[in-house]
Amino acid sequence: MTNRYALTYILQELSPLNSTSKGKIMERQQEEAYITVKEAAKRIGYSPRQTDRFIATGKLEAVHYSPSLRKVSVASVEAFNQERGRRPVDPLEQIREQLGTQEQVAGDILRQLAVLRQQVAVQNAALQHRCAELEAQSHLLKGELRQELEARQTLEQLVAALAAGSGGQDLAPLLQSLVLRPTSSRRLPPLARRGYPPGTVRLAPFAERHGVEPSTVRRQAEKSPELATIYDRLAARVNKREWWLLPEQQAALIEYWQAHGILYTPCLDCPHGGDMAGEQEQASVRK
Repeated sequence: MTNRYALTYILQELSPLNSTSKGKIMERQQEEAYITVKEAAKRIGYSPRQTDRFIATGKLEAVHYSPSLRKVSVASVEAFNQERGRRPVDPLEQIREQLGTQEQVAGDILRQLAVLRQQVAVQNAALQHRCAELEAQSHLLKGELRQELEARQTLEQLVAALAAGSGGQDLAPLLQSLVLRPTSSRRLPPLARRGYPPGTVRLAPFAERHGVEPSTVRRQAEKSPELATIYDRLAARVNKREWWLLPEQQAALIEYWQAHGILYTPCLDCPHGGDMAGEQEQASVRK
């Protein structure tokens, strides 16, 4: 029985190989016939970068297995060594190669740091500007609060004087102080808070009253800045720009439309000469 098993094993070993085994052997032989670029660099005694140059010039044969994987023919490596002789590996060259890679990494890090510093600087400037605006608003609110407290004290004195039944001589100074007391800026109309003269109107209502799209008038004012006045609301999150028309700009805008042949619908106040402003425009400003 033992001899039979041994004979069977010998026959299996001597039998011709099947197609699957042949394919595996051919693949193994093909893999052994090609080596990586790094291994090829070691065999020829050059750096991987110089080896890439030899591949690019055709002095070494390489095969692309994938977009990120290349292998060099062993036959081309042996032919290269026979033609030129194996170059002794310089340890300094390997160090230079590593230093070059590290310099590239360091350069990338420095560029990223520069971008981050720029972003931090922009954010810091925005925060400082916001802090300055908040300080100005706080100062304004403190002044208004102080005025309100003074008015309250005056009213308390007035009520006390009325309750005591004093004569008009005691009430007159109190009433006069209330009349002459400055008004809070929050109670002023928008154009007064922005320091614009009476008769100033918003661009959009003015354009709509004359049958012209406000966006068209804004584009015209961007080309000719003298046609409108822009108020920048730095602390606002929405509607950061307000478009206003001073009294003289209203007449200039009408003349601009006439000179450029732009169709518009005249209103009751046209041609808006000088400081005269229509009641409807004043109403739109108050709104």
